[in-house]
Amino acid sequence: MNIIFKLSMFVSSGLLIYNAAGNIAGIWGVILAILFYAVVKTIVINIYEKRQEIKETATEDVS
Repeated sequence: MNIIFKLSMFVSSGLLIYNAAGNIAGIWGVILAILFYAVVKTIVINIYEKRQEIKETATEDVS
């Protein structure tokens, strides 16, 4: 997948979350949404990277 597409998906999903949080809870909602989004995004990225490492190790030839 293209890196620009991945970045645009993160930005657009983040803006949607921030907008919804702002409409529901005001400035505190936006602040909490930024923190929550950053934590969830980091966890998902780390799980994906770890999964890729496991997948590469499992498919690697053993001599």
